[in-house]
Amino acid sequence: MKIDFIKIKNFRKLNSCKIEFSEKETIFVGANNSGKTTAMDALITFLKRKEFKTQDFTISNWTVLNKIAESWITKSDLSEGDKSIKLLEPYLPSLDLWLNVDTSELRYVSHLIPNLDWEGGLLGIRLIFQPKNLEALIEDYIVSRGKVNKLNSDSGKNVELWPKDFWQFCEKN
Repeated sequence: MKIDFIKIKNFRKLNSCKIEFSEKETIFVGANNSGKTTAMDALITFLKRKEFKTQDFTISNWTVLNKIAESWITKSDLSEGDKSIKLLEPYLPSLDLWLNVDTSELRYVSHLIPNLDWEGGLLGIRLIFQPKNLEALIEDYIVSRGKVNKLNSDSGKNVELWPKDFWQFCEKN
C-alpha cells in the first residue's frame, strides 16, 4: 500500500493543491513562499497533530465565512439549509488522501470500505476540519454577537467589541 496522491484544499495559502508521490521518495521543489512548507504542515496537521488554528484556513475564505455567520444573525428564522455543514464545506480545510491498495492488504483498509466486494486499487479518504456541533456553534455565535449588538444599540454608539466577526469568535473558541 502506498499513498498515490493527496489533494489539499483551503489550507493556508493552498486553495487547491494536488501532490503526487513517487515510488521511493518525493521531493518538494519550488520558489520561496510557494507552499512547500504549508503542504508539509497540512500533512502533519491532518495526519498527526490534529490541532487547527484559524490561521490554517485560507485567509480569503474568512470573508465568505464571516458573511455566512452574519446571515445567522440577520435572519429571524434559520432554515435547515442555513444551518447545514454543506454551506461551510467549500471553505473549510480538507485533505483527500488516495491510497493504492493491493487486495492482499485489504485487512488494513477493510474498516474504510463499504463492502468486501472491492478488489483493490485506489481508495480515497477525505479528512475535513469542521465543527463537531454546528448548531451549537451557530447558537453560541448568535448569543455572543447579539450581546455586542444590544450593547451598541442601547448605548447609541458603535464600539468594536468581541466578537466583531466570525473569525474573531473562532479565534477565541
